[in-house]
Amino acid sequence: MGTEYIYARGHRIWSDQHSQWRFKQPQQDHAAALAVYDLGLAPQEHIKLIIMPDDWPAMAEAGAGFRTLLAQATADGFAVLSRAAQVSTWHQDHRFCPRCGHPLQHHNQDLAKECIACGLLQYP
Repeated sequence: MGTEYIYARGHRIWSDQHSQWRFKQPQQDHAAALAVYDLGLAPQEHIKLIIMPDDWPAMAEAGAGFRTLLAQATADGFAVLSRAAQVSTWHQDHRFCPRCGHPLQHHNQDLAKECIACGLLQYP
C-alpha cells in the first residue's frame, strides 16, 4: 500500500471538486508545509497529514470543515478524519511550551512536540 495524503489548513481539510480529501499522489508542494504528520492508525497504513499555511493560494477556496466531512464519512474514513482533526487542532493550539513559554519543535521520532529549553514533550 502506498502513501496517502490529507491536506489541512486551519480547521479545514482541502478537497477537490469531487469532495475527495484523501489523495494517493501529492497534490501540493510539501516544501511550503508548516508540518507533516504520520496519521497511520495501523503499521501497514501510510497516511500523511500535511499542514499548509493559512495564506496558501492553492487552498484558498477549496476545503470543507471537519464536521461536514465527518458527517459524510464511512467508518474507516471517520477514524482517519477524526485523527486528522485532532492532530491539526493540536498543531495550531500548541505552539509554545506551557511550562516555560519557548516555541515547541517537532520531535524527531514521536508524534510529539518538544521544548528544547526545558525538555517538556507535548503529545496530541
